[in-house]
Amino acid sequence: MICEQSRLPHPNYAEAPDAAWDKEARSVLGPYAVDLAFSLVAFNLFWRAELISTRQLGWSVSSWHGFPYGEQQVMGAYLALAAVFLWLERRYLVQVLRKALGFRSHADDSEEAFSYRTALLTAIMGLAFIWWFLARSGMAQAVIAFFIPGYFLMVMMMTRLRAQLGPPSNEMWGTMPDFALTQYPGTQALGSRTVVMLGLLQPYLREQTANPSPTQLETLRMAQILGVKPRQLALLMTFVVPLGVLTYFWASLCMGSHLGLGSGKVDQSMIFHARRAVQTMEDWLTRPAPPDWGGVAAIGLGFAAVVALMGLKLWLPFWPLHPVAFPLGFDMRVDDMLPALTVTWLAKSLLLRYGGLRAHRKALPLFLGLIVGGGTISVLRAAISGVVGVRL
Repeated sequence: MICEQSRLPHPNYAEAPDAAWDKEARSVLGPYAVDLAFSLVAFNLFWRAELISTRQLGWSVSSWHGFPYGEQQVMGAYLALAAVFLWLERRYLVQVLRKALGFRSHADDSEEAFSYRTALLTAIMGLAFIWWFLARSGMAQAVIAFFIPGYFLMVMMMTRLRAQLGPPSNEMWGTMPDFALTQYPGTQALGSRTVVMLGLLQPYLREQTANPSPTQLETLRMAQILGVKPRQLALLMTFVVPLGVLTYFWASLCMGSHLGLGSGKVDQSMIFHARRAVQTMEDWLTRPAPPDWGGVAAIGLGFAAVVALMGLKLWLPFWPLHPVAFPLGFDMRVDDMLPALTVTWLAKSLLLRYGGLRAHRKALPLFLGLIVGGGTISVLRAAISGVVGVRL
């Protein structure tokens, strides 16, 4: 499904003939290969300009709350991307559903980790358990009915973006359903038990950089390339989840008992998310808020902006701004990587424009080496910090 919408003329361009691809690279690969990097730079500068100008004019007092409602615009943008992708893939999804229900279908699941029927049944069972768990915890049924599809819609959107476009970060701050509920109907209308449960779930609903779904899909794709049976790998990843949960809780209790998680012996980043969750829950309980109509309007504005950008991208092949960069450009990690993204976009544009795919191939090992080198430095720095006891 991910590769069906690809605009590339050959699925394995690394093995395509040079003569044919030099021409294709200039007309097809070149523009689309650099669109995301250019768009990330452009929209990151757009967000910076918006925040700086509104602060300078006195229209905003915080980068994270109130006008110009950046997080709310980002939420609307991701909702628009999800709606557009579901619409574009509607025929394929219908065929998958027909296959899962036993009707005649063109979808083929012979190379998938599980059959579509097995995937559908296990998904229903898992969602039913989550619904029961949240209901038993005291969350209102109406909130659960919004929370579950809202959360998994964002997770699928994030996984799709990582698999198809490979953005440099998937922080997705402010896109989870708890944030939408604070905009409408507001914490004042949710009730104390629902607010408490949403507060306790904060470590799972804030930054999504550690969400396992994109990594799992990438792992299955690598297994497919290497000829590893996807079912065996999928089963392994399934059984690793409860083992990881038990190990995490055991390690937390052990460290908390012997060292003290709130003491100076332990890095305070280990309890940052837990402390922030408690503070958020306390704020919601002590200062319940009504609907934020400005935030609701900003969600609609972000939705409309991405729909417009997507229409321009689909109808005008030369349009340079990629719609997914509108929300991704708001990411703080993109702020940090802005110089690297600018240099990368410029280098890749020049290589493809003046050297074609042949020059791009020859330069690829250099850039892969830079990535590996950067990762190696990070690992070595963490290892040395652990040995000497000083954070580098």
